[in-house]
Amino acid sequence: MPACAAARATSSRPTKKNSNQVSDDGGSATYASPTVKDNKGDAIMEVTSVAEAASDVRTAVHVVRAVQPDSAGAETSAARRSRSAIVVQQTQGPWYAQRGKPGVFYYKPLAKASYDHSYAQAAIAALIILNFGFNIAEKEVDPSGTNYPDFFGRSEDVFNILFIIELLWNMYANFFKDFICSSWNVFDSVVVIVGVLSLARVLSGPLLLLRCLRALRVFRLFKRIKSLRKILASIVSAVPGVVNAFAVVIIVISIYSIVAVEFFYNFDQHPVTIGNETQIECYYYNYMRPMVDGQLERIESVTPRGLCFSEEYYGTFLRAWYTLFQILTGDSWAEVIARPVLYGWDSYAFPPAEDTVAEPYVFNGVSNFISGIFFMTFVLINSFVLINVVVAVLLDKMVSESDDDEDDDDEEPTRPPPPPPPPESVTGRWQKELADEQKDLGLKIDAMTKALLAVSKALDVAPEVVHSAPS
Repeated sequence: MPACAAARATSSRPTKKNSNQVSDDGGSATYASPTVKDNKGDAIMEVTSVAEAASDVRTAVHVVRAVQPDSAGAETSAARRSRSAIVVQQTQGPWYAQRGKPGVFYYKPLAKASYDHSYAQAAIAALIILNFGFNIAEKEVDPSGTNYPDFFGRSEDVFNILFIIELLWNMYANFFKDFICSSWNVFDSVVVIVGVLSLARVLSGPLLLLRCLRALRVFRLFKRIKSLRKILASIVSAVPGVVNAFAVVIIVISIYSIVAVEFFYNFDQHPVTIGNETQIECYYYNYMRPMVDGQLERIESVTPRGLCFSEEYYGTFLRAWYTLFQILTGDSWAEVIARPVLYGWDSYAFPPAEDTVAEPYVFNGVSNFISGIFFMTFVLINSFVLINVVVAVLLDKMVSESDDDEDDDDEEPTRPPPPPPPPESVTGRWQKELADEQKDLGLKIDAMTKALLAVSKALDVAPEVVHSAPS
């Protein structure tokens, strides 16, 4: 069991009642820990149950001070303080009181109750949203940080101080295991530490990039808003199924990327020898247009990066993978990525015949058909099937989570327990009455048997026949 889970299980486990005797400092009187008695010895209440139900330490101390000694006599103040400290430490822990005096965490229950209050959580959520709005305004009005440096700098310092106070409040209210066992609290601590470094003016150079963590504070809303927290929990629970669906998508894109490199890696690269040097010219022929003066229309295909079209988009596996990923975004990438290949791919141009001029016999219908089938099947399989599988997995998990919540809300109230068994005295009386009835029935059977035997003897009939006759 993880440490945090074990700590929660231990803290939620009921405390065993201690029935040992506790003596005061003077040793003149003894007191029963679980039961409060008056001077006559009559039980009033159980101290431990009241202390457990008390909302703060002060209530537990007052309850303990209400205890009266069993024997008549006045209780000394030293004995009362000692007994109060013992009970407080047993019920609330050693951090709360030392030698009968309030400790560091004396007001921890009050701090936790106030921190968990809905008004406090709403105020913290509003502070997070306000900070996020200031970040947006800063990047919109003063992206360079030179127009209003004083205003946005001071506002950042104010937000950092407020979030430091909020973190200290949370840490005090949930100290210690409850605080560190929450991943949200760890995230808050990291962000606030960056804010402390910003207040100390120690962030400079590359460390200034840590200030970007300020924008991540908005994720803390998932902790405080139930609907957002529910969506996040559904996404996290759907991760295994989504990962499997993404794995299938990646495999299919990888297969198509390998085929794309095989087909299109150099479709517009034409080596030209100039003098003693060989250069690559980037162009392709538009086979959809008729030839003019025996020449096809020539289309230059140099990208803004100075590379050939096929070299930049399909030159390697990773380039082809990213090119196909761009197609899945649904934007107008197909105009740049697919149409040049659809109109200009000449890998299936037939060589020239022996009795013709040295011109290739172009029949580009095969190339157009293959390239069209390639891109259409890629979009159909990935964009219309596999990506929707990912969405379906997420929706299914979210619907199942909502159904579970509704089932919990609509759950019928528990049935009342069955009535207790009858008292032992009543049960014994029933058993005695049943035994008497069985005894009387046995006597009647014996009498009837003797009468039948007498009748059979008078009629000179064998006893076996009488016994075998039906009743």
